Amino acid sequence: MIYKVPIESGNGEGYVTYDEETKTSEVVFTDQKAAKAIRRYLDTERDFWIPVSQDLEDYEVIRRKPLSDRCYWELSLCTLHAHLGIWVSWDKMTYSE
Repeated sequence: MIYKVPIESGNGEGYVTYDEETKTSEVVFTDQKAAKAIRRYLDTERDFWIPVSQDLEDYEVIRRKPLSDRCYWELSLCTLHAHLGIWVSWDKMTYSE
């Protein structure tokens, strides 16, 4: 399955894809400097704080590359604006086989 989600900022627009089979991502963005930053962000291993119960203090920290799994790819895109100022339009996400 290949997932595609639109992204935008004040300086450009485009999309990011994720291929579940190959665990790869494609970034297409009109601002090439931002596109490089997005690629680097998705290629960099990071800590994910995953809740394990309803208690706010009950979580485990898992270190992964965002492209290792669709779940981590999506979690990384959720913080894209905080890190790079890029908005993700989740309501326009599409997928194909």
